[in-house]
Amino acid sequence: MIFRCIACNRAPPDPASAKAQFGLGNVYVRQGKFLEAETAFKAAVALDPRSAASYANLAVTYYQMDKLQEAADALESALRIEPDDAQTLYLMGAVRLQLGDLATSEQYLLKARESDPNLPEVYYGLGALYKLKGQKQEAIAAFEKFLAIGPGQDAAAVSHAQQELDELRQQQ
Repeated sequence: MIFRCIACNRAPPDPASAKAQFGLGNVYVRQGKFLEAETAFKAAVALDPRSAASYANLAVTYYQMDKLQEAADALESALRIEPDDAQTLYLMGAVRLQLGDLATSEQYLLKARESDPNLPEVYYGLGALYKLKGQKQEAIAAFEKFLAIGPGQDAAAVSHAQQELDELRQQQ
């Protein structure tokens, strides 16, 4: 017997569906249950291998678990499906930055900026990248842009960007 959602007048998603596994993975991430989230997102990918969002969320889960190469691999899969998705490009840039691959990180971050010039996270990533490369003026400009367009972002990122900006300005 199929039970229907009375409020929405439709059947609930099949728990074995990719959509249900994707939703379950998101619930687990919010709860900090990353192993369970990994299992759910892997199930979502197995059920729908064309879901870029499932690969991207699996990558974010791996990132939270400090499995950076696995995160990069999952993001590669997502980008094969949606090569111009700004958020996924940003995430790949951030992961490559964490892996110490500055040149590749920069390529992904610049492509993300090209895809969506209003995505605040891209400028945060570029600020961190340019600081590591010793390009102070570029880092300052990127952190300033992040703070100008991203004040609603993660409070910790905003605070960190402001600290980085203050430090870079003092070095001038």
